[in-house]
Amino acid sequence: MHLRWMGKGLAVILLWLTVYPAVAQAEGVEREREEWSQLAGKIEREVESAQWLAAREDLGVLARRFSQADWLAENLSLEAVHNLSEVLMELEWGLNQVRPNRKELSQAAERMHLAFDALSHPNQPLWQRFYLPMKEEVVVAKQAIGRKDRQRASQAIEALHQKAQLVRPALIVAKSPFAVHKMDSLIAFMRKEKRLDRLATALGQLEQLLYPLFYGTERDVMATVHRWKEGEAISLTYWLALMIVTVLAYVAWLRYRAESNPAQT
Repeated sequence: MHLRWMGKGLAVILLWLTVYPAVAQAEGVEREREEWSQLAGKIEREVESAQWLAAREDLGVLARRFSQADWLAENLSLEAVHNLSEVLMELEWGLNQVRPNRKELSQAAERMHLAFDALSHPNQPLWQRFYLPMKEEVVVAKQAIGRKDRQRASQAIEALHQKAQLVRPALIVAKSPFAVHKMDSLIAFMRKEKRLDRLATALGQLEQLLYPLFYGTERDVMATVHRWKEGEAISLTYWLALMIVTVLAYVAWLRYRAESNPAQT
């Protein structure tokens, strides 16, 4: 009897020793991500109020913490690491200018905040608030095409592009490269296309893509894309270019990390 109870007690202890470290690590990752997000929000507010020095100091803290993180424990994809590194470097470059461009800094700070918020709040991220504004621009562009108003359609597509650029870093953190590429390629096509019928087709596809992109799963995005013509498939050339850009961004981040942590090198 005593042996049975001892066996059960030993099993409980072993289970606790196995499960507790994993739970503690998960809680630590969640807490760290929340701290990153809070600091990113603080930096955005400092940029909005033109507190350049304070923003620069806090950005240095955030960049240092991120560069020292255990990315394997954080379960971050390579694309997410590159993307978060890029938004940090973009904002740092802007803040280091002799005459900071307030509009560009504001956009860079918002992109950074949205990206880090996507890490800490995957279920209710701030970037989802861009769904309705982007959908409205699609509707405006489609209505303009219906009136043969090329200028108004171009203005709406450009506004759509600007909103997509703000949300894009967060999408890369939250979604797959394939899903983000489909949005990128459609908007890039529309910004160059002159024929209204082709613009209307691309706008229709983007309108179909937006909801699954913002609120659906990867399977939902794939199902939407597969309904389109086979000829709309992703080109190999684009993927090669994307790979090259990704590698270059990673090399740049390694250099940035080394410079930020001279003691570790």
